Amino acid sequence: MTQGDSSEGAPEDDGRPDPEALLERIAAADKKAGRGKLTLFFGSNAGVGKTYAMLKTAQERKAEGVDVVVGVIETHGRPETARLLEGLPSLPPKSLMYRGLRLRELDLDAIFQRRPGLILVDELAHTNAPGSRHPKRWNDVDEILRAGLDVYTTLNVQHLESLSDVVASITGVWVRETVPDVLFDEADDIVLVDINPDELLNRLREGKVYLSPEARRRAAENFFSKSNLIALRELALRRAAERVDAQRDAYALDQGVTTVGGGALRERLMVCIGADPLSSRLVRIAKRMALAFHAPWSAVYVQAGRYDHLSEEGKKSLQLLSRLVQRLGGNMVILQGEDDPATTLLNYARAQNVTRILVGQPVEARWRMLLRPPLAERIIRDSGEIDVHVVTDSTHKPEAASSARLYNADPEASSPQAYLKALGVLGLTTLGLVAFDRALAPVDEVCVLGATLAFVAVRSPTLVSLAYLIGATVVFAGLTYASATSALVVRNLHDVVTLGVWFFAGLGVIGGTQALRRQVLHTRRHHRTTHALYMFARDLNAAATRTACSEAAARHVPEMVQARSLTVWLADASGLLRSVVGALPTDQTVRETSVLTWCFYNGKPAGFRTSTMPGASGFYLPLQGTAPQPLGVLGVFPPTGAGSESSVFSVDDMLTLDACAWLLASALERVGRGE
Repeated sequence: MTQGDSSEGAPEDDGRPDPEALLERIAAADKKAGRGKLTLFFGSNAGVGKTYAMLKTAQERKAEGVDVVVGVIETHGRPETARLLEGLPSLPPKSLMYRGLRLRELDLDAIFQRRPGLILVDELAHTNAPGSRHPKRWNDVDEILRAGLDVYTTLNVQHLESLSDVVASITGVWVRETVPDVLFDEADDIVLVDINPDELLNRLREGKVYLSPEARRRAAENFFSKSNLIALRELALRRAAERVDAQRDAYALDQGVTTVGGGALRERLMVCIGADPLSSRLVRIAKRMALAFHAPWSAVYVQAGRYDHLSEEGKKSLQLLSRLVQRLGGNMVILQGEDDPATTLLNYARAQNVTRILVGQPVEARWRMLLRPPLAERIIRDSGEIDVHVVTDSTHKPEAASSARLYNADPEASSPQAYLKALGVLGLTTLGLVAFDRALAPVDEVCVLGATLAFVAVRSPTLVSLAYLIGATVVFAGLTYASATSALVVRNLHDVVTLGVWFFAGLGVIGGTQALRRQVLHTRRHHRTTHALYMFARDLNAAATRTACSEAAARHVPEMVQARSLTVWLADASGLLRSVVGALPTDQTVRETSVLTWCFYNGKPAGFRTSTMPGASGFYLPLQGTAPQPLGVLGVFPPTGAGSESSVFSVDDMLTLDACAWLLASALERVGRGE
C-alpha cells in the first residue's frame, strides 16, 4: 500500500484555499525540486519482512533497467534475504575504528562518486559509529536525497519520533533510536509490510527473526509478547492510514475545496512548552493530534520570568526541544512575555486563528495552586471559543527534581553585597524612623517602610527583597508595640491582623516590583539585540564590497550572541571557498574546513550542536541568497569552546544568527563579486 504527500494547508471559511497554505506547498515543491525520491518500507516490528520486500522490489526495478546499488543491507543471517542480494552490486562500507573495534558504515562519498539510479539503505533508524559524518543513518539518507538520488529504506513504527513515548508505555522499553516524522511525512511512497502477530511469533520460534536461541528467548519474554505485537501493528496501520488522509487533504487543497468526505480542513494547533521535562511529551502529543486533525501546528515558548535564570542544562534542554519540534514538522515560536504568560499565549493564538491549544499541567502542591492558579487554568478561563486540551504530569516527583536543575539560583541572591546593601537601606530607614518617632504616626511608618521596600525590591532579587521585608516587619513591630521599658509584645488580635496585613501587602509589593524588574531586564536585553541588528544592517547598507560586508558581520554578530569569534568564507568566481574574515582554530583546521565545505555544498547548518559533525568547534550557517547555491558560509564559535557546557547557544541566539546570515547574504548579493 502506498500513500502520497501530506498537506499542511487549511482553507478559509469562504471555501477558497488558504493563501498561506498554498504558499507553503509552493515553497515545499520548490524545495523538493531536484530531490531524490524516498520509498519507505514500513512495518510494525522486526521480522515482518521489510528488508525482504525492499530487495524483491529492487530486483524488479533492476529488471526494468534501473541502476540499483546496495548501500547497506542487514540480512541478520536470514538465507531467504541473502538470496535476494544476488545480482545486485554493492558498494564497500566505510571502515571506522572505535575503542579498538572496526565498525562498518554507509560510505556517502562512494555513493556520490558512483551516483546510482537507486540506492538501498537498510535500517533507517540506525546510529552511526562515532567519527561518521552524521550521527544517524537518516541524516545520511537525507543528504543522499538532496543530492538527487532515489533511496529505498526500511523503518519500524516504534522508531518514529512522535510515537516513542506511546511505544514506551506499551512495551516498557524506551526506543532511543528514532527518526523524525518529517522524513516519514515527506516520503514519496510508503509501502506497508504487515503480517499477523501469530504468524510473526511463529517466525520468531522458527528462527527466521533472530538466529540465536538466547535472542529468541529474550525477545519472546519482552518485546515480542502478543499484546505488544497487536498494539504495535495497530500503531503502524493507523500511521499508514493517516498518510492516506494526508493524501486526501492534499488533493482537496490542490482542487480548492474545503472538505473531503465531510471533514473540515480548518484546524490550527498550538502547544505551550517550556524548559521542563513534560514539554517533550507535549510536543509528541501535539504531533499526533495534528495528524488526527490534519492541522498545521506550532510549539510556542514564552520568554518571561525564570527564563533569565535558565541553567546551562535548561538552555540545552530548550535547544533540544526546538530540534524535536523541527524533526516532527512543527514550527517553533518564541514570544516575549508579559507578566502573565497565559495572556501572551492567548493573544498569539487569536492572532494566528488557532482552534486548539495543548498545555501541560504538572501536579503541584495545593497551597501553590491556591496562591497562583496554574497556567492551564488561566488559559481555560480566558480561552473563549478556543478548545483547550490539558495533559497532566503523573510523574511529578522525579520530574520536579529534574526540572529544578534546569534553573540557576539568581546569582545576585547569593551575593553578600546584595544583602549588605539591603541591610544598609534598612539601617538608615530605622535610624530615621527612630529619630522622628514622636512626630510620626504608625501609618506614616508603614508608608516609609513600604516605599523603601519597593526601592529595594525593584533593584534586588526576590530573596533579598523577602529578607528586607522580614527585617522591615520586625522594625515596624518594634516601633509600634515595644516601649522603652519592655520587650516587643503583641498584645491582641488587632495587633496580629495589623502585622499580617502589612506582611502580605509587602509580598504584593515584592511581586509587582519583581515583575517590573523582569520586564526591564527583558527590555534592556532585547533593546541591545535590536540596536546591534540595526547597526549591523546600517553598516551592511553602507558596505560596497564583500570584504566590507564580512567585516561588518565580524564587528556586530559576536556581540549579539556572545560568541568567541567569527569567520566568513565566500565563494570566488570559480566556486571555491575563500576565507574573508576570521580564521579557523589552528589545531582543528582540517576538520573545521570539511564541516564548512559540507555546509556550503549542502546548504544546511552544520557543526557544533547540529546533526552533521556535531563535534566541530564552530557552528556554520550557509549564506543563502536567492540563487540555489549559497554565497558562502558564516561560522560562529561558542564563547568558551565546544567542550564546555556554558558554550550552548540559546534558541534566541540561533534565531538571531539566522537573521544575521540572511542579512549578510542579502548584502553580498547586492554588492556582487566586488572585493
